[in-house]
Parts: sequence; structure tokens; C-alpha cells
Amino acid sequence: MAVGVAERGAVERACRGGTETVFSFGNSLDSTQANFDGNYPYGNGKKGPYLEKTAAVKSYAANGYGLYDMHGNVYEWCADWYGETLPGGVDPQGAKTGSFRVFRGGSWVSHGEACRSAFRTGSLRSTGSTTVGFRLAAVPQRRWEQSRREEEGGTPGTQGGDGGTAERLENFLKLSEFPDNTDGLRVFQSAMHPEPGPPTC
Repeated sequence: MAVGVAERGAVERACRGGTETVFSFGNSLDSTQANFDGNYPYGNGKKGPYLEKTAAVKSYAANGYGLYDMHGNVYEWCADWYGETLPGGVDPQGAKTGSFRVFRGGSWVSHGEACRSAFRTGSLRSTGSTTVGFRLAAVPQRRWEQSRREEEGGTPGTQGGDGGTAERLENFLKLSEFPDNTDGLRVFQSAMHPEPGPPTC
């Protein structure tokens, strides 16, 4: 096993926390349950606070798997290439190549709809934003090696080696101190996007 960014299907399962509802908390969402723009709840959720910034990790309840902030706060990059459609079935594989990587989960500027467990979108790997970060996970060594090859030389139809995910993860792992407050999410974001860039949402 290695440390890396998980594939979209694995992240979605983790987000659901063992449920089959729209969110791990049910079919509605308001901003007392996750950090997003509380003016735009989902389902029967009521309008609530809009923090207009990231919140400290564990500010909201964990899901059924004990994971925090799977809905809202910051979008999370996934290992997959983005494709408009996915094949059916359980844990379908995304596009084999592309220009955009998947991110999911919604962020502090998102409407409730973008925080759904199944929601996904994509962007160039080099895009920087204060609304996008990543979550480290144990991934199979084979998947990590494949990601390294893609980042170093690219694959047909991709952006090629641009100091991508695997290299940024290695740089991130070299950091020795992590703030214990809101800035922790900014550490994730700055490790993922060392150069500032335009927002993606």
C-alpha cells in the first residue's frame, strides 16, 4: 500500500458512510450539518449560516464511518480523469484519459446540491483555488505507480507532466508541522496548488 488520492468511487463510498441516501445525514442538507453556502440548502433543509470561509476540521458531525467533512468545506481531488458520463453498475470506472481530474464533495462556497455524495465535477490539475484540497488515503501500490507514470509523462489526451498530484503529495508528506485550526485545510490546499490560480467554482 501507498499513500495517495483515492479514486472517485472509493471516495463516494466513504462519503456515504454506509448509507444509500443523498447525503450521509439523509436526503436533506442544511449548513448546521456541513460547511457550505447556507442560503442554498438541499431538499427540506432550512436556510442557515454562511461562514464564507473554511471551518476547522471536526466542526461538524462525522458520518457513519467516522469520517469528517465529506460534505462541504473544501472539494477533494480524486485520482480519476473526468468524463461527462459514467457506465452503470457498482463503482464504475471513469475515463481512461482526459484533461480534467475529478473533484467532489462541495465546498464552503457551494450550494447544497454540490455537496451530494454522488456529485462530481472536474478541472485541470494545475488549477489553484481556496475551495479545493485533497484527502490522503491508503491506495494500492499498483494504482500509485500508475499515477506516477501519468504525472511524469502524461498519457494520450492529457496535460502531461506538470508537477502533478503524485509530486505534490510527496511534497505535502515532507511538511513536518500541521496547524490544528482552520489553516490546516489551507495547508492541504497550498500543498496541492503551490502556485495561485483562478478559482474553479
